[in-house]
Amino acid sequence: MKNKTSQLILLFSLIGCLVLGIMLVPYCGGEKDLREAARTGDLARVKALIAAKEDVNAKYIFGRTALMYASSKGHIEVVRALLAAKADVNAKDKGGRTALMDASSRGNAEVVRILLGAKSDVNAKDKEGVTVLMWATLLGNVEVVRTLLAAKADVNAKSNDGCTALIWASARGNVEVVKALLAAKADVNAKANNGLTALMNAQKNKGIMALIWGRLIWGRMGDPAEVIKLLRQAGATE
Repeated sequence: MKNKTSQLILLFSLIGCLVLGIMLVPYCGGEKDLREAARTGDLARVKALIAAKEDVNAKYIFGRTALMYASSKGHIEVVRALLAAKADVNAKDKGGRTALMDASSRGNAEVVRILLGAKSDVNAKDKEGVTVLMWATLLGNVEVVRTLLAAKADVNAKSNDGCTALIWASARGNVEVVKALLAAKADVNAKANNGLTALMNAQKNKGIMALIWGRLIWGRMGDPAEVIKLLRQAGATE
């Protein structure tokens, strides 16, 4: 029995190595240079590769593009160079994420503005139905949230599980983001598929989770009590 178990472990280990090797294939060869140059913000290298006719829309591991890497890292000039070379601003990776989602979830406000100026879809959804605006609430950068709302992001769009940006934001105790969403007419009583509302989410996470999230992500404590107050003032009933 022990030998059979050992053989199974070895088999799964080999399969794992094979899968990892296949996943890493996109890192090999000349295309790695553009991905790595975009990721690290090496503008001179990016421009040289573009001049050498490198495919700016090549897809690497998980279907990600050079523009996604640059947007995620906040490399403004690299983003501009790739867009000038006709990088597809609305390309999606295997999870359905776009460069705008990457920039928004990382709080890269200037990159967000550049991508929006290049006609990035502000209401794009990933495979889970999560919107750009919802991704922006993760880090809680209110400048990004306001920029997306000004670009006509649908404040009441729902993910596949029925969540809205306000439901997401309310769990994290970020007062300014919640204020911005409410000012944009977010439905304060919208319900997720499981019946969860923004108020329920704020109350559920008013303890240590919101405090830790605030400290780790924003460098300050979240204020779930104030979020609960704002939601009630806006008409939240449950």
